[in-house]
Amino acid sequence: MIKNVLYVLSGVIIGGAVIYLIESIGHKIYPLPENFDWTDAEVIEDHIASLPIGAFVIVLFAYILGSFSGGFMAALYKNSGLPNAIVVGILLLLLGLLNMLMIQHPTWFLVVSLMIYLPFAYLGGRLGLKIAKN
Repeated sequence: MIKNVLYVLSGVIIGGAVIYLIESIGHKIYPLPENFDWTDAEVIEDHIASLPIGAFVIVLFAYILGSFSGGFMAALYKNSGLPNAIVVGILLLLLGLLNMLMIQHPTWFLVVSLMIYLPFAYLGGRLGLKIAKN
């Protein structure tokens, strides 16, 4: 039981780190305006509304790779591999939903992003389980 919790926790941490790293690259390509005020919800919403589609694609790519790598890591414990990966996908999904509730995003992005976490965590889990069995 404790191993499952540790594998799930490590999967969420790895997945979150991958998402953060890829989003950081996106911020280099599409930088924030000078003196950007993270405390002003209207400024944040205006900025998001002004972003080109490429910025959203980078974030979706981050969610794909983060979910896949998190599911992969969680599934390396071969006794509970796929369930661990699914739990990681659910936790990343909940964190993504929380982000969407806190910061207004386009509706299409909300729908697409929430459909990414579970399938890619599952696919990462399948690969992790395959490697763990060897």
